[in-house]
Amino acid sequence: MKNLIIIISLFLFSLNSDSQVDIKLKNDYLLKGKLITKIDKLIPQCGILAWATIVEFEVIYFSDSSYSEKIIPVVIACPNPYKTGLYEIGNTYELVLSSNKWDISEWVFFESSKELLTKYDMKKHYWFSKLIK
Repeated sequence: MKNLIIIISLFLFSLNSDSQVDIKLKNDYLLKGKLITKIDKLIPQCGILAWATIVEFEVIYFSDSSYSEKIIPVVIACPNPYKTGLYEIGNTYELVLSSNKWDISEWVFFESSKELLTKYDMKKHYWFSKLIK
């Protein structure tokens, strides 16, 4: 009887749980754009410090209708151009971006990336989540 109650409880609990959907999260966006700046290869991997960099894309398609500029800066946390797949300037990429991934003030940037942060007056920052193709 005790086992039956546990099984029924687990079954009812599993009916109530939610699972994440890949791109369908309300703060995720689809970007199709041409890479116009490269990832600096001198940026260290994340360890004690949380390193990030910013690359720019020329927008071909962007699913966030509130963004209307032709160029978009994208923040890449713990950058590694070989893991992200973003290493050819001029190539077109489809990316999933997230607007509420982390607080930008908690990350360390090289001076060139800080300049890009101030160049664009962004209401929200777009973070690289994954490469589609």
